[in-house]
Amino acid sequence: MGEATAALHSDLTATPAVISVFAALGDPTRNALLTALAERGSGSATSLAAHSHVSRQAVDRHLRVLANAGLVEPRRQGREVLYTLEPATLVRSSEWLEELGRTWERKLGMLKAAAESPDPPGPAGTRASGAKAGSG
Repeated sequence: MGEATAALHSDLTATPAVISVFAALGDPTRNALLTALAERGSGSATSLAAHSHVSRQAVDRHLRVLANAGLVEPRRQGREVLYTLEPATLVRSSEWLEELGRTWERKLGMLKAAAESPDPPGPAGTRASGAKAGSG
């Protein structure tokens, strides 16, 4: 388990940080802004709005959501605020998804093995045939 993954709940419950990342990524305009920042390196709300179908004010609101989720980093440069992509947050979220996928694969594998077993275990360690598990 990676260091970032270890910081997550051991039962793989999404942390508030992970939830805010996926909530932020759930909007197509914010996805487009992240793509633009990845391609350009940085941008202000004004420069990003020039290539967007929404107003500068809407871009500014979307950038604040992305910043609150840790996906972009705002830095004041003169009178403008420049935003840059914060890839570490995406990496942590990706690691969480990968670990969740591995956990479900293990659980589904166990379920499949139990379903395909000729004599699956019954309640309290008994076999379906009534014999005690491990006897005989």
